[in-house]
Amino acid sequence: MKSVLTVLGLIFYSVLGFAQSNILEGKKYSIVVSEACKSFIDGGCLITTYNVLNFEKDSVVVDYYTKADCESKERSSFYNNEGSIGKYPYQIQKKKDSPNHIVRINGYQFGSLEVFPDYLIVINPDHTTNSEYIFNLVE
Repeated sequence: MKSVLTVLGLIFYSVLGFAQSNILEGKKYSIVVSEACKSFIDGGCLITTYNVLNFEKDSVVVDYYTKADCESKERSSFYNNEGSIGKYPYQIQKKKDSPNHIVRINGYQFGSLEVFPDYLIVINPDHTTNSEYIFNLVE
């Protein structure tokens, strides 16, 4: 009987662990990391840079893209840019006394995030959340 309970417990634990590790897989989140206005003789630009998190099974690919809204199309195309920041491993754990989870991304500037249904919010070193840094669900 004890071995049956042990086996059932291990199965339950592995299924629960598998479900938790895949709650982000296939999801994409974005955040505005900077905004700047530039003025020129022939007009101005609003330049916004985003980070995008693309979650895979065991890692997250972090890309950036810069979107320029300029009066001149040529200037917009000059500032519009995109690229990869890197690929980082991540771990998910259940948050105590909460239905939410914590995702830790090793090596990324926003290393700890609390997972909500439609967004991720940065966790400060003192374990409080930082509402200035919210990643919104894209897909």
